[in-house]
Amino acid sequence: MPWNKKMDTPSKKPESYTLTHEKEEEMQHDTSKLRDQVQQISLSQRLTKNELEVKMDGIEAKLKGNMKDLKNGLKVDMECLKECLKKLLQEMLLRVDKVLHENQDEDKRNMKYDFRDSNIGFKTHHIPKIDMKKFDGKRLVTWILQM
Repeated sequence: MPWNKKMDTPSKKPESYTLTHEKEEEMQHDTSKLRDQVQQISLSQRLTKNELEVKMDGIEAKLKGNMKDLKNGLKVDMECLKECLKKLLQEMLLRVDKVLHENQDEDKRNMKYDFRDSNIGFKTHHIPKIDMKKFDGKRLVTWILQM
């Protein structure tokens, strides 16, 4: 095919789309409305973000304050607990010392009574049996040493 014939084929002209003035204004109006809505949403998000940040900062500050109060309260409670335990231990030691002294005094009294009673006489009427060998007269020294 010759080249000329190809060129001779008519090509279709593209249809041009032309906007009317009214449609163009309507599109601009819709576009501006969308821009306004996007801006409002963006501003609303920023405000919400700022409000949340402020609230979070307030909550954080309250938590820090509460933690400080809690720590201080625990310190005070610990000090009070230490003092109470110290007093309790001192009272217990005093009671133990008192009981020990009473027991020692009682033991001393009992020892005095036992000593006095042991010197007065026998508490029992039982006299233990003394094992003595028969004296045959031959070994006098052995009999005397066994006594």
